[in-house]
Amino acid sequence: MCREKTHLDPANYKFVRRYGEIVAKLDGHVAGQQFVIDNCKECCILVLDHTKSVTIDDCEKCLIVLGPCKGSVFIRDCVNCSVFTACQQFRSRDCINMDIFLFCATPPIIESSRQMRFRSLALSYEKLDDHMANAGLSPFINNWKNIHDFTPETNANFTICETEYNSIENMDLLNNLEKVKFTRELSYFPVYSLSDVPLEETVILLSKDPSKGKTSELYSTTRNELKEFLARGAQVLSTKDLIIRKGDLNAVCQLKNAADFSGRLVVIELAFSMSEAKDILSSGEHHLELVCDEEKAAYRIDLRKLEQIQMLL
Repeated sequence: MCREKTHLDPANYKFVRRYGEIVAKLDGHVAGQQFVIDNCKECCILVLDHTKSVTIDDCEKCLIVLGPCKGSVFIRDCVNCSVFTACQQFRSRDCINMDIFLFCATPPIIESSRQMRFRSLALSYEKLDDHMANAGLSPFINNWKNIHDFTPETNANFTICETEYNSIENMDLLNNLEKVKFTRELSYFPVYSLSDVPLEETVILLSKDPSKGKTSELYSTTRNELKEFLARGAQVLSTKDLIIRKGDLNAVCQLKNAADFSGRLVVIELAFSMSEAKDILSSGEHHLELVCDEEKAAYRIDLRKLEQIQMLL
């Protein structure tokens, strides 16, 4: 028996030629399809669903919020816009004066663009967890500030900024949305600090999953326990999400069963005191493990090497 293919109406997967409107697509409206935003002016646009790819063309003075994208978010010929997005790949071309609040699994690319400001994405809304899983994105792999600029000119075309909204026009439109939040405290994503912190004022946390089969559970547990540290004033400096083969950890740590561990390993580096970290982990049952001071430097170097190798695979 032949099944009829479901006909998708392209008009349902685009916002085109909108002016001064608040428009939205919610859970299930896009469901992993490609989406187009074109020639919109002074709009608040929300796509709170997972997508295959997103192109944004010829937009001006818009606030745009995108749910997780499995592929590329490509912005072209846009001016004076603020974009909030989580994606596998970010690209911009011929854009001017843009504020990008970004979660990106790979290094972002800009070309022939200037006055580009990048900030770590803080975002939460209902179903975001499911949308991240559908898009195949880990909340702990974020290259938001590792910008590749292919513009021929040598002048700086972008800046890396702390996550704040004082300079974002019409941000009040987003703050008034009940179920969409942009605060550090409620964010699904770790919000990264740009502080230059000495090694002795940092802690490294490990979250292990040897089962290789319950990734969503590992992410949820890790994010929930991380909130305890953030509530005590910790700042996130970096995160990693690695697949470890048996023996990979043996060279860099002496934790129990490290030599035999294989599976998924989430690594979180915080600006935080070792004594307070020990205090948190000693109260109640915790999944996170703390790297001792003597091993922090080795972890930084060797896990960075593993991360770089896995990015090339």
